[in-house]
Amino acid sequence: MNSDSFNELKESLNQTIEHAKGERDDLRTTVCFDNAHFVLNSEQLRSFNEKLAAPPPSIPALRKLLNDEDVFNGK
Repeated sequence: MNSDSFNELKESLNQTIEHAKGERDDLRTTVCFDNAHFVLNSEQLRSFNEKLAAPPPSIPALRKLLNDEDVFNGK
């Protein structure tokens, strides 16, 4: 990376940080999740993949909350 590219990247990062000052917690959470790393053995990986492939569970209270007009339009 040449010095011009580095300076452009540095400036871009500085602008992003300045923009996010009011949203520090969200920024920290994003960085944390973007850098998550975990190790699974083959059995754990198989189980994890099965859970990802399975349909989501039905949660009646959540379904009601998301389908209730009052939640989103303030009625």
